Amino acid sequence: MMRIGYFGFFILLAAPAVWAANFSMDPWIFIFEPQSGKISQFVTFKYSGGADPSFQGPTPKHVRTAPVPVEITIAAREVSLDGKVIYPSSKGADNFIVYPAQFILYPGDSKKVQLQWVGSVLPDKEIAYGFIASQLPVNQAREAEEPKVPTVSMNIMSRYEGILVVKPADVKPNIVVDTAYSRADTAGTKMVLILNNRGTGMQSLKNMMVTAAPLDGAGKLILDRRMDFEAGLANEATNKSIFAGYRRKVEFPWPRELGVGPTHVSVTFPAGAK
Repeated sequence: MMRIGYFGFFILLAAPAVWAANFSMDPWIFIFEPQSGKISQFVTFKYSGGADPSFQGPTPKHVRTAPVPVEITIAAREVSLDGKVIYPSSKGADNFIVYPAQFILYPGDSKKVQLQWVGSVLPDKEIAYGFIASQLPVNQAREAEEPKVPTVSMNIMSRYEGILVVKPADVKPNIVVDTAYSRADTAGTKMVLILNNRGTGMQSLKNMMVTAAPLDGAGKLILDRRMDFEAGLANEATNKSIFAGYRRKVEFPWPRELGVGPTHVSVTFPAGAK
């Protein structure tokens, strides 16, 4: 889940009173399996405004009771080679109904929103959409009586990026290595792989095993120097998955025993790792 803060300040004087009128969302990953009737889910939004506990003076009433308007949108979701998520268009949004798609949260409020898959054609592979919940700006008149102590108020506007996954029956990942090469930096030499998911289901990168064998001058495998090892990817990589039809670049330390040079590389994953 991504939460992105946008900051807006309105300064009365100079003391540090900070108020964050925003919201929380749970869950943020939704799996739909239309072939088994799993086409509807709920997400809960809660008002989560609060004041900085270190501030001893009063918080202005118009800030204390600030409402939080929320808007939900669904978008096509793509992931770049470096793992950056982008939302290029609203394509596919009409496959879902979100009710309500706009609402207002007040202090103490919680709201359940229903998500339903209504697509007429089931995709032939596992596909993900972006579920984006954004806090909208609101203009609220200040109270007639100004606070008697110097205060500074801050509004934090929130945006959450969840994932809607539509999963057909019997999907399977199929990860192949398109390219393998070396990259040197101050920390040493890295093995860089471009992974390609040619299957129909997503694949988690946790516990990825690598089989590597150097190539001779004729491009043939030197089998007696082949080695198997766990990639040891950074947590940032192992916490993500490659969806069907996407490619991802990963890197990890080049095995010292292998020797840097032309190498044939393949990868496997533990049984059931998805």
